[in-house]
Amino acid sequence: MGLSLVFNEAPAPLSEFLDTYRTHGFHQIEGWCADEMFKVCAFIDELQRSKKVSGGACEIGINQGKFFILLNALVDETKTSYAIDLFENQEFNIDYGVGGPREAFEKHLAKFDRHGGSNVKIITADSTDPALRSCIGGGRIKMLSVDGGHTAEHIVSDLSLANQLITNGGAVIVNDVMHYHWIGVIEGIFKFLMQSPTLVPFAIGFNRLFMCKLSWYPIYFNAFNSSAMRKNTVPMLGRQIVVL
Repeated sequence: MGLSLVFNEAPAPLSEFLDTYRTHGFHQIEGWCADEMFKVCAFIDELQRSKKVSGGACEIGINQGKFFILLNALVDETKTSYAIDLFENQEFNIDYGVGGPREAFEKHLAKFDRHGGSNVKIITADSTDPALRSCIGGGRIKMLSVDGGHTAEHIVSDLSLANQLITNGGAVIVNDVMHYHWIGVIEGIFKFLMQSPTLVPFAIGFNRLFMCKLSWYPIYFNAFNSSAMRKNTVPMLGRQIVVL
């Protein structure tokens, strides 16, 4: 099965595209993302669609687009998605995380993205830039990945931004939550949660923490807790979350 499946005049059905991308594109792009994220993200998308949640995708920290292309596949072509990264401005990468050139991302987007990148706006910026909220607009994102700066300060800032950008029913996915080399991530998560925000965790797994709006916590928690992906539940700051 070739990549021509993705770029026929009529877009391939979502499940067909995901199978094709996972087989023919996903492992050609540099980056770190467990194969299991296909199942997790498809489950979130199915839940969102059942509740009529819509919006674009957004990722803070693109590298070369491995995970972003998966997220954007779950978005209708009419919705705008946003790719935020420092790209060539690596002098601002103060924690020496992995960044990728914009050209590599654009190449992968054109080759592997379900929509050919037609609905994507690429933003070269530091995620702490206060102009990002007005540039994207509040409540327009249904799935947002936080994978930018791994300092505690960046995580607090990025989660605060994510809380403003996602729509009601949207989901936020934080990468490297349990990575021993990036302990600033878990530190930042706990600092953010200690502020009693309206963005709370509902699941953890595959080195990622999954979060949603406070009022949507029972919906997400119950769905994942009754799914085949559930391994256990554990407390996190007094709230149960599902271990995947």
